[in-house]
Amino acid sequence: MQNSTRALLWVLLVFLIGTAFGAAVIKLSQRSRLVADDAPPPAQVRDEAPFDPSPEGRRGNRSGALGLAQGALERMLNRLDMNPNQASEARAILEAARGGYVRADQRRNQQQRMLRQRALRELREILNPRQRRQLRLFLNQLQEGRRQPQ
Repeated sequence: MQNSTRALLWVLLVFLIGTAFGAAVIKLSQRSRLVADDAPPPAQVRDEAPFDPSPEGRRGNRSGALGLAQGALERMLNRLDMNPNQASEARAILEAARGGYVRADQRRNQQQRMLRQRALRELREILNPRQRRQLRLFLNQLQEGRRQPQ
């Protein structure tokens, strides 16, 4: 067998072994996610949290503080074995904290918007007039794409 053929076979063998190893790692990681503590089956998740295209829905239908969806909040309260009074107080505490999360999100969004504007301003300064027009067209197309229903 020629050296080039032998080298090609070795490369192919190493590739196949790497592919098999990668597939095994992925399979094991998926299996470990599937057996998470008290994780509801996917059908239940869909029933509890239907798709919501609003900004709140894109964050996973979070309904309380700590970023917990309503079903997860109830499971947490049950796991902690709270009496009804404790559960009621816990819900009130978490709901009060929710306003802080909303304000923090708003501040973060405002900061990101300011950073984007500054970056675009600095980018425009280094572009020639033709490139600025192309950037404006690109950004307009990008914004139009976001407005279109998916």
